[in-house]
Amino acid sequence: MSSAGVAPLCFLKSKVNEAVYQDVLEQFMLPAAHQLYGDADFIFQQDLAPAHSAKSTST
Repeated sequence: MSSAGVAPLCFLKSKVNEAVYQDVLEQFMLPAAHQLYGDADFIFQQDLAPAHSAKSTST
């Protein structure tokens, strides 16, 4: 949810490890961000959950 609108929900049936999290970003978050913001800049915030802060997630 943002000032630009609401993105679709993504329901997961497994624990979220770094691979699952990266897949969610690629398959759901990035397309939703493109739909909401187009080519405009936006800020994506995440906490320090292990999947979010994994080295492979941040590269």
